[in-house]
Amino acid sequence: MPSPALLLVLNLGCKDRDRPVTNTAEAVSQQTYEVLEPANITTEGLAYTFVSRFGSALQPDPGVLNLPSGITVNSNTGDVFVANTIFRQIQRFDAEGNHLTSWDSLPAMGITVDHNDNTVLVALPGKGKLIRYSADGEELGEIGGEMEFPVDATVRTGDGRIFVLNRTGHIDVFSRDGKHLANWYGGAENPVGDSSRPANRNYGLSMAPDGQSIYVSNSGRAHISQFDLEGNPIRNWGSGRSSEPGRMRWNRGMAVAENGNVIIADTDNERLQMFSATGEHIAAFRGPHDLDMGTFHSRAVAVNVKTGIIYATASYSHRVDRFTPDGEYIATFGKKHDDPMVLNEPRGLTVDPSTGNIFITDKRDHIIKRYSKDGEFQTSFRMSPGDLSGVDISWNTQAYYQFPAPIEMGLDGTLWMIRQGFHYPDDPTPSHYLRQYDLEGNFLQGVESEEMAGYMTGIDIHAQTRDFYITSSKVKGILHLAADGSHIKTWQPEEALQDPSGIAIDESRQRAYVLDVDASRVRVFDLSGNPLGSWGSKGKKHGEFRLSVPGGIKVDECGLVYVADHSNRRVQVFTPEGELAAYFRMQGEKSKKPWNIHILGDQILVLSDEGVERYRREGGCDR
Repeated sequence: MPSPALLLVLNLGCKDRDRPVTNTAEAVSQQTYEVLEPANITTEGLAYTFVSRFGSALQPDPGVLNLPSGITVNSNTGDVFVANTIFRQIQRFDAEGNHLTSWDSLPAMGITVDHNDNTVLVALPGKGKLIRYSADGEELGEIGGEMEFPVDATVRTGDGRIFVLNRTGHIDVFSRDGKHLANWYGGAENPVGDSSRPANRNYGLSMAPDGQSIYVSNSGRAHISQFDLEGNPIRNWGSGRSSEPGRMRWNRGMAVAENGNVIIADTDNERLQMFSATGEHIAAFRGPHDLDMGTFHSRAVAVNVKTGIIYATASYSHRVDRFTPDGEYIATFGKKHDDPMVLNEPRGLTVDPSTGNIFITDKRDHIIKRYSKDGEFQTSFRMSPGDLSGVDISWNTQAYYQFPAPIEMGLDGTLWMIRQGFHYPDDPTPSHYLRQYDLEGNFLQGVESEEMAGYMTGIDIHAQTRDFYITSSKVKGILHLAADGSHIKTWQPEEALQDPSGIAIDESRQRAYVLDVDASRVRVFDLSGNPLGSWGSKGKKHGEFRLSVPGGIKVDECGLVYVADHSNRRVQVFTPEGELAAYFRMQGEKSKKPWNIHILGDQILVLSDEGVERYRREGGCDR
């Protein structure tokens, strides 16, 4: 085990600590600025001591599902295979949902059974290939290796030809022994390379029961295309995102029944839809969709062609639902954890300074958890949008099951959180992306602004003005809102932010530090949005970063800047000028990847997927 003391301290002297920020990679045009209350920083005696930890990560126990995003059925045996995406595994169940076995796999969505020999093919988008497994998980070989982004596959019974859908819409065709036979375009009518990106988002592929044609689910265009086996188009249906019957919104997986009916995972409409082989709408249906069971957000669907039983992943609720051939719900399988000390992709962290209570946003479980300062679980709540008494129960459920990530303690002792994701055009719930709650989780108010949208992953609040500073990847800038939520300014510097995430306000210097994740650096601005400089680059060396969203960055009372250098498994500490002062790693034989940081006096709390660790700073200020 590592020593509980600081693993490394760099004494850099910290001379000329009020000079402008510099970029370690290249010269940056500098803005003059006034240091209002300079902190007296020294690295002499700077050290970080481990104090305590709590929490644990969700483990891939048999039958436990976590964002299941792919599913297939062996119609010869009735067994169901589920791509358990976050756990990086394939799980096998019997027809009733009893767990049989599991094996490791890279993250996958597309999974299909080759009924010629009862093997399982798994599409690995990141590797550009398929892996063939036995029903017990023995790896038997691979197919491809240079495909563009394979997301689904289907196999023709008889000759065993394998058709692989790439996200771009290209179809790769292989013989059963893996020889590449053809490549043709099965996407939207505009060719690959057109500036219309959504047209080339394809996620589902299925073979017609007669083996003479295939169907492609195009998410970007919200339609279904049918082709013969040489790639000649037969028909399209759908098109235009809508919740109306027969139309779709971000449709993903698909399956075809023995009678030719096509079942679509109409993902963002939280339902399945059934069509005839020629595209006539037959029915829409779904599994449980309520505050107790969660949303029916299906990414994948499969059908047993012998029994007609339909299986669908309710991906955000970590379960699989089973239906009759007509779409009547039968039952659910897949276990959910119930341990309050377990964290499932925690991303946000803040602390109540008056009590020391710790709030964590648990992204995958769609919940906010509150712990005591000693790490004892107290309560949890969902990100309510307020009064939904007049709203349809479907929208009511979806409004509660948000993905909370950024969270910040307000100066009045309340919580502020950012709603992740987009609102649909016919969503009746208020489009409050920034929401305020009391410490028990009761909704207080929502802030509505035309400037706010999805992909906002960082927030900080100015200690004197109470203004909000929110990073937005959509506008590649920072939104500056007044305390009442009114828009003041959007910072969009000439040297564009590539993927702004974490943000930290230094009131004493009247500046903001912003993590630009894709650029792997810290950008520095005055509080009018003028750039002051930057530091950092991508790499593993001291002072370099390998960042992830949401990027954790904070400033302590000394003015030291802390960065959660996620993939380098460390927290790096910098002076306000960007000079590396120290770094430390989280505890364990293999140090954990930090997501976020909160600072309270000389206490530094660091959040990882495996819990929260508390450190105490020694030195660092002349006070």
